[in-house]
Amino acid sequence: FDTVKVRLQSSPAGTFTGPIHCLKHILKHEGVRKGLFRGLTPPLIGGALETGVNYMVYCRILSHLRSSTSHTSGHAVLTSSSHQSLSHPLSTSDHSSQ
Repeated sequence: FDTVKVRLQSSPAGTFTGPIHCLKHILKHEGVRKGLFRGLTPPLIGGALETGVNYMVYCRILSHLRSSTSHTSGHAVLTSSSHQSLSHPLSTSDHSSQ
């Protein structure tokens, strides 16, 4: 639960004895819905929209590449790199630091 972690980090020292105490406090005073799931809707909607746009662009690129007369081996490389750059626009191709 990210909510518990954030509450523990942002509350003054000594407010909670640990994560279980914090969770019990949230449930008792705010309830499950308001305490744990408040603010969840906007990220869920944004994530769904982002995934939908990524999939639509990927399908259009794939469809365009299939209908062109270029070589098949180039299609797979271009499609893969296009999908990677659209799905993760800020990531770099150098993954040696991971």
